[in-house]
Amino acid sequence: MTNSTWNWIGGTGAGDVASNWTLIAGPGNLQGFPQSGDTAIDSSGTIVLGTDPNLASNTLELGGNAGVAALYATGDGGTTFSAPTFDSNTVLTSAVPGNTTAETSLVALAGVSINEGTILANGPAGSSFTLAITGTTVNGTFEPGYAFNTGLIQADAGNTMTITVGGTSELMNTGSVIADGGTVRILVGNS
Repeated sequence: MTNSTWNWIGGTGAGDVASNWTLIAGPGNLQGFPQSGDTAIDSSGTIVLGTDPNLASNTLELGGNAGVAALYATGDGGTTFSAPTFDSNTVLTSAVPGNTTAETSLVALAGVSINEGTILANGPAGSSFTLAITGTTVNGTFEPGYAFNTGLIQADAGNTMTITVGGTSELMNTGSVIADGGTVRILVGNS
């Protein structure tokens, strides 16, 4: 673990491309990208993770007050509870240091995804966080989204967490979904 802090500068791009990141602090390689144990900040733009991503002990701060800060991840049969999308020490949060105005955050999960960590809507008052569970096309065939939550999804005071589940997708929850002073909405539809 490097415990470095990185800033996203890639607009819309791949999360594992060094030129999409800049090192803010820590012992990380100046030409690298976030590794296990690092903190990544996306205050605007879209981070696209490869198939079957595994964020391990990462903190990802997603919050855009000038637009949407987003993370897209796609899993398939290779995503398992021994190799989850977000492990138990991973935190996805809408609180970006220094932002004092309402933020808009999005995590879009396609295919199979597993959250064992924490997804937290805790930005400045009025912030919104959307967790979208959608399908994806694999080898020309549409596959619904299957999201498993064994971790925590929470909306703190003044924040709204919206979980959208596409019409053919599913959310299986054995973890916790909590409105801790905030608002949690679960929408199921054709999207």
